[in-house]
Amino acid sequence: MTVTLSSIVDRRKVWFRRPIIGVMDAEIFGKRVRELREKSGLSQEKLEQASNLTTGFVSTIESGKKTSSLTTILKLGYGLKVLPSDLLSGFTFDVLRKLKL
Repeated sequence: MTVTLSSIVDRRKVWFRRPIIGVMDAEIFGKRVRELREKSGLSQEKLEQASNLTTGFVSTIESGKKTSSLTTILKLGYGLKVLPSDLLSGFTFDVLRKLKL
């Protein structure tokens, strides 16, 4: 699924048809965080505590509403007990090409 500006703000009658890199990569990353969190059996709150992140932050990441800094990726990796590269495994070469970075 390609996330486009028109699909996000359709209700505002903005009709651009270009991918939004920040939204698409945030959604891919958020999905991967959710997968790893559920696999480890942690709630969002427990992951926030283990990662030293503020309340509600994991929910924001998992929903794709926020892109993550390197520091956040490292904290999440620590909290999930995985390598930071495991969090980025959804970004295959094909995905990167589609993002048109």
